[in-house]
Amino acid sequence: MKNYLPKVADTNVETIVPATAKTLDKFYELAMKGNLKGIIKKAKFLEQQNQNFIPFAQKISKLA
Repeated sequence: MKNYLPKVADTNVETIVPATAKTLDKFYELAMKGNLKGIIKKAKFLEQQNQNFIPFAQKISKLA
């Protein structure tokens, strides 16, 4: 049986560490209100709080 799944290079793969459940709830609330500026502001704050959350915060900002 052939494997038809595309191969993904292991280079440039970064682990995304999600924020706490409380912070995720806040992002959800902001999203449901359509508050994109609030999402970006919260993501920037999250980046400053913990370096581990930078990839997550950047991804959230891009999506907003």
